[in-house]
Amino acid sequence: AALRSEAAVSPCGSLSQLATCSECHASPDLSVTHLSQRGALHIHSVAKGCRRKMVGGDAWAVLFQAPSSMWRAWAQDLGTGEYAVSIPPGHTNGSIKAYAELLWTSTNPSYLEDYWNQEASFAPYNIASFRNCSRTRTTYDSAHKRAKDAAAGKPEARNSKLEAQEVQAMAGTPSCRGKGEVVKCVARDVNRTLHVERPRAGTVGAGGDDAGGMRSASLWQPAGPQLAGRWVLTSDCAELGLECTAGGYPRGADSRHTWVPWNASRGGCTPDARRCLDGRRVLVVGDSISSGFSSDVCERLGEGEGGAAPCTMWDNEAREPSAHKPLRLQHSLTFSNAMAVPMHVGLPNVLGVQAEVWERVARTANRTVLVLQSGMHDIAGGGTLGSKVAPLLRYRYHMRELARLISRMVFQNPMLTVVWRQTAHQRSLLPDGPRPMTSSVDGIEQCERFGYPGTHPHVIEKLNTIARSTLAPLGVTIWEEPPLLTASAPRLWFRDPQHHDVCGTDADRRNRMPGSVCAATRRAGKAPAPLVRGKRANEWQMRGGLSEAITDSFFTTALGCGHCEGDAV
Repeated sequence: AALRSEAAVSPCGSLSQLATCSECHASPDLSVTHLSQRGALHIHSVAKGCRRKMVGGDAWAVLFQAPSSMWRAWAQDLGTGEYAVSIPPGHTNGSIKAYAELLWTSTNPSYLEDYWNQEASFAPYNIASFRNCSRTRTTYDSAHKRAKDAAAGKPEARNSKLEAQEVQAMAGTPSCRGKGEVVKCVARDVNRTLHVERPRAGTVGAGGDDAGGMRSASLWQPAGPQLAGRWVLTSDCAELGLECTAGGYPRGADSRHTWVPWNASRGGCTPDARRCLDGRRVLVVGDSISSGFSSDVCERLGEGEGGAAPCTMWDNEAREPSAHKPLRLQHSLTFSNAMAVPMHVGLPNVLGVQAEVWERVARTANRTVLVLQSGMHDIAGGGTLGSKVAPLLRYRYHMRELARLISRMVFQNPMLTVVWRQTAHQRSLLPDGPRPMTSSVDGIEQCERFGYPGTHPHVIEKLNTIARSTLAPLGVTIWEEPPLLTASAPRLWFRDPQHHDVCGTDADRRNRMPGSVCAATRRAGKAPAPLVRGKRANEWQMRGGLSEAITDSFFTTALGCGHCEGDAV
């Protein structure tokens, strides 16, 4: 049974009758949504002046509302100004409401790859991070001059060989073609409801539930792996076999809905960390996001004999290899914040002369799992490297350098297992269910306050594509769940715009801040005191639920472990 097809008509009239444009921003008030006969929702970007966009580069999402559940999915960019979202088959009687939401729009589909300019003088790194294209040429010339100074051996230039090679690799970066605001944050919906009609239960393609039974829309498995979960009516949780109350999942703004993962059910498995590691050590090299993951593992490992701490933190002394003691892997887990210190640098912190430190570590890292992660610091503006020209191009170059480093490390020690943790999404600018965002004021506020580059789904997709295509051929295990679980997670699941673990900000530092103290307690194998007091202290997100779900996937997917806590040995 097919979906009802709807004509592609915008407030401007039929799409086929509209003028066209290629260098223009999409307007959520004029854009078009319609259904195809093949079960997909299509979005056509339309710009002001009733012009149909003929190029891609926009970031669209769709909020679906079924009788007892809601979920959000990202649209696929077809490159022609058209975007598509698949609707899973198997829905029973009733209809689904669909709201198309425009998150980012761009006048140039290749802007993020070629023209995106991060300047050192802009902080915090919100919407202003996507700099005006007209200044790219100047910044490129400045970077090229620094590279020449570095090659000449001037003392103020750090990482001389690396930076010279980096700018040489970017020599083909084109200058700006035009001026103006190239990429724009919108974060609002089209303010029109699209009804998706499905056949009644018992007809072909309708699924297996009868009309009087459970409303199976709430149990749909996602059509693609980008969906982490959905909102369900709290009153339906028991009927659906979900422990919404016991799980402590976050409630919606109206308190009638609860957000639960797709795999949430009774009798779930929490991996047994000690049995899964089976005597192997873990070395985690990343930023504050990896600190949260490390702390999750440490608390699960618990204290050792005599109260010994299972984990330790090695501050990024690797950036000055002549002034620190060698790193010795004497704990079950060692965390290094090398990708975060110095800040807003990322991968270059372990490359160049610093690579020698990690090669020495690899020689003695027998039966060790090395978990690497870096992304947000690589694309952030500022830092000791100053302005960045084409951050994604830089990231691709640095990833190739990292691949060479990994190859040398594994050659020196074949017993080293390498896992790359993909970059997670930051907290969404779009609202949690059940209501879509129809106010432009709300969207502007979210963009101005929290419009970090990491909220642009295409940026995260490109970062992870670069890492996967570069490292997977080397045999590196690609840990895919972090972006999958954060892509459609509600804002309530995040402690702040970046972090989703129980400790949050400062967890990768040694200071007296609450996040740092919390992480130190967890590295000792103990449960921390709640950072939030009162009724919210026991809520799922306040207990780092999203981070814990990602950590579960490290054991089950990245390591392929099936041992559950409480299972007989």
